Amino acid sequence: MEANSLAAAHRGYQYQDLIAALALVDVVLSRLLTPTIDRKLFDHDIFDDLTTTAVSGERQRLQIKHTSGTITPLSLTNFATQRRGVRLDNLVAAIALDRDIFPSLSARTTYRLIFTDGAPIDPLLRRVLRSTVDAVGLTGLRLPTNAFRFDADALLNLRGTSVDNGSLAVMLSGLHTMSPGTVKSTLARMVVETSSPGYSGDLSMPGPAEELLLRRVRDEIGAGSFPNQNRPPLDFAAGLILAAQSARTGKGAVDMSSLTRRIQLRTDYGAVLAATPVDPDLEVGRDGLVQIIVEQVTEAATRGDRVVVTGPPGQGKSWTSDQLAAMLKRNGWLVASHYCYLGEADHQRDDRVLLESIFGSLIARLAEADRSLVSANLPRYAADRNALEQTLKQAIRRSPMGVALIVDGLDHISRVISPGTSSDASLIVCDALAKIDVPEGIALVVLSQPGAHLEPLIEATTIPLQGMSGPELEELARRTMSDSPGAVDDNFLDALQSRSAGNALYATYL
Repeated sequence: MEANSLAAAHRGYQYQDLIAALALVDVVLSRLLTPTIDRKLFDHDIFDDLTTTAVSGERQRLQIKHTSGTITPLSLTNFATQRRGVRLDNLVAAIALDRDIFPSLSARTTYRLIFTDGAPIDPLLRRVLRSTVDAVGLTGLRLPTNAFRFDADALLNLRGTSVDNGSLAVMLSGLHTMSPGTVKSTLARMVVETSSPGYSGDLSMPGPAEELLLRRVRDEIGAGSFPNQNRPPLDFAAGLILAAQSARTGKGAVDMSSLTRRIQLRTDYGAVLAATPVDPDLEVGRDGLVQIIVEQVTEAATRGDRVVVTGPPGQGKSWTSDQLAAMLKRNGWLVASHYCYLGEADHQRDDRVLLESIFGSLIARLAEADRSLVSANLPRYAADRNALEQTLKQAIRRSPMGVALIVDGLDHISRVISPGTSSDASLIVCDALAKIDVPEGIALVVLSQPGAHLEPLIEATTIPLQGMSGPELEELARRTMSDSPGAVDDNFLDALQSRSAGNALYATYL
């Protein structure tokens, strides 16, 4: 018998860890602050299994009661005796004390008593325990349970009736030592939940509770999706359960940073380093040209459309991209840029051209500007077209001046990712960009050499990039030949313009 009791206690702790792991999903999603697991906040604290606080300030305190073996309906005995440690007068006293100790939190705290027992069918219990549908609000840990609240008036009126006998009489006497106002106000904050999902104790053969955890780490966190495509949901789920167990035994932290490190979750959307191939010492400002492109981008954004800027190698597309982003930002736009190619020495050269990395980098740049843009994304840390579209919907709501996505160097993709093969990786990426649902107020700007890979963007506004003017070439020459300023004379500049035809790269070589 003693061994059976010990086994039941262990199963109870396992279940508690599993429920806590579900709460840790919300920590990883930045919905909950760091929770307190299995710690009494004061003497005679009953709701000590789990305490959570939402970012909105809503606080929940949980006591979890797991039943091994056959599930039976919740009975009045649970609340009339001390057999399971939740005699009702003691619960009320614990809630009242918590509210006294933390008065600033009292109006925003819900006390949850969670049972794996089935919904009550006992007429007497149903007489004082009423079903409710809005029990736990919209924040905090949500479980597929049946929720009830005690009717304080019906409960207090039981005293002295024919059902008032034995252990029930003792409990009711305890309630009547408190003021009716205290009983009513505390019970109004307490929710009794039944039919909490059972568990198997084996993630490889999950029960309903483990299924819920596995589904949440997949569908809400993004386990198994880029950039966490090599981490199956089972790995993340096991890591969260272990984190909860460690916290329960006082050996581990469960803040956001600690959790993502423990479960090895990538939260950067697979973004590559935000960098530009532009050398500021050589870059020549092209305000007139960039202003023309800004006007076209602004027009395209009214339709939620695309702009393609084309030019031959060395025409200054990256300079234009860099200056376009800067001008749009000065105008109040939210801008996310991605360069597909920085040079052969770039240690992320191969990653930079991957479609998933392009999506992830754009999402990451938007999130860096405003973290709330990704707060509603599901899965939160996945990076694909769907995730980018979710982010764009939030971005236009928070940036009414306009949002621009700028992708430079699409022509480089095929040269990096599939040289010598028949597949056109640049075409594949262009096709994916063409399929993005771009809301009104947002423009997608692509800069590339001309080519068949741009066919999916044929309906976009196309702007051929002009070569550099005489004054621009003169500035480039003076920047390039700063150690020989006397050599930059009219004859030199005439020859430079004639031979380079305004091509920035060729002019630099000359």
